[in-house]
Amino acid sequence: MRTLATLVAVLATALAIGTVPASAITDGQPDGNGHPYVGLVTFYDDDGVYLWRCSATLISATILMTAGHCVEAPAASAQVWFDPGPIPAGDYPLTPVESRPSCTGYTGWPCTGGAARGTPHGHPSFDPNAFFLFDLGVVQLDRSVNTSTYGALPRLNQ
Repeated sequence: MRTLATLVAVLATALAIGTVPASAITDGQPDGNGHPYVGLVTFYDDDGVYLWRCSATLISATILMTAGHCVEAPAASAQVWFDPGPIPAGDYPLTPVESRPSCTGYTGWPCTGGAARGTPHGHPSFDPNAFFLFDLGVVQLDRSVNTSTYGALPRLNQ
């Protein structure tokens, strides 16, 4: 349980230095390339319809850590950008939310251009009614994303 609490604390820290919309923020200001492992991740349902976006931290070449509420159903796939930002929107119709189409045939963010795609997985004990307890998710990327550094988890009991 202590390890899980540590992971949740790390996640909160990672999200605090998150993206707006893609560049890391330090002391309220974009920090350029200060956090090259922090990215903008978008989620899609089984039909390829864009759902939402979150910030995420690359903790290895193929594992992206984010919040559990970001990876919950109906999220079935994800795509991540590590551009310095802001990432310009493509031609996808973001509104109205209720009638968004599949990303098929659309270009640019949120449909194309990311560094990698992957499969989202949530913590097995995540409960959206008490998300602060197990609000941890990962995206297993389909291909490696290599960077000069990765986000680091804290030492046990740090």
